[in-house]
Amino acid sequence: MGGKQLRFWLLKPKFEKKITIDQQARDDGYRFIRDFGPKSNNKNQFMEWTDEYINTPGSKIEGWTEGKVKEALHNYMRGRQNAKTLEYWPFTLKSFAPWFFDRILTRMLPTMRQHSITWIGRTRTGKSLGSKTVLFAQSKFEIDLAERADLVPSILTAKHLDFFKAEPLTKFKPGVFDDGMLQKMDASFLKAFLNPSEEDATVWARYSSAHFEQGAGRHACNNPYDRKVDEDMFAKMKTTKLWETSYSDFVKLIMPSFTAVDDEEDLDAILARTHLIVLTDNGIYHRVASTGKGSVDFIAWDTEPKDLLAPSQHAIFKSYKMNPQGHQLPPSFHEDSAWSQEALRRLVNGEQLPRGYIVYRPRSMVGDA
Repeated sequence: MGGKQLRFWLLKPKFEKKITIDQQARDDGYRFIRDFGPKSNNKNQFMEWTDEYINTPGSKIEGWTEGKVKEALHNYMRGRQNAKTLEYWPFTLKSFAPWFFDRILTRMLPTMRQHSITWIGRTRTGKSLGSKTVLFAQSKFEIDLAERADLVPSILTAKHLDFFKAEPLTKFKPGVFDDGMLQKMDASFLKAFLNPSEEDATVWARYSSAHFEQGAGRHACNNPYDRKVDEDMFAKMKTTKLWETSYSDFVKLIMPSFTAVDDEEDLDAILARTHLIVLTDNGIYHRVASTGKGSVDFIAWDTEPKDLLAPSQHAIFKSYKMNPQGHQLPPSFHEDSAWSQEALRRLVNGEQLPRGYIVYRPRSMVGDA
């Protein structure tokens, strides 16, 4: 073939580097899937929604693979079927009524890695709120101590043991067994769950097991207590002006929340593992975890509302309940959080809190409340 020849070849590397989505775009995409994706798949919603948005120009997930998006939707759906993760909480240790923080919590928080806290008694007095507030403070404390900037303070909450199977409780993400029918839990579960210092806290859950990391904060909340015993003990304390009750009477008071524990030695073992806060119609019984069987202290309610929350926090609580998705932190939150973390650091290290930290409750008309 004579003359000049012109040939064209399209050259490209054998192994072409894929164009990757930057981290911010990935985060935005997953957030879009989580917030706007379908919550169920009973009518093929996952397939149809994915097909629409991966092909929509300008979509947060435009060009994503179908399998990746559908897997994310399935994962989020499974997550909603297990223990709930809370990452927003507008309360700190400073949100508690000062007398409650001073006279009760300061005795329990120093051993938060070794002992759980069990909250029993009246509804609408702050059991769940109190447990979540303490656990959020503990989560932040451990995260800051380990310098884990990749984590945010969070807790797990569930009303049934099975829901703890999907994610183990850790020191960075503690949990609360909230109104989970504690009275139906046997001694083996209670001794494992309520003992954060246990090396092997793995308990049986339906078809599987639930694992709790050593040192992870654990709380339990439950309602039942013996009102008749409370009335009898309160009448006796008003007469004697001695604001404490015997160990045996205290056990009678809390037994409705431990009816599945048949053996007295098992109950003693449980009470050696967990601090107890019992909120009744007449006041608060509080006991630090111990093998001893000494008297249990009592604080009578004052004329103020029967509530563990400081009066200044009531508006914040109301706002949170009205719009829990609003995530609007109170103006003083960061300052109060810093106060709480410093108080917690001192307590864990065995230091005394300065007098300026505490505002003491006035003496009650019925005695030293």
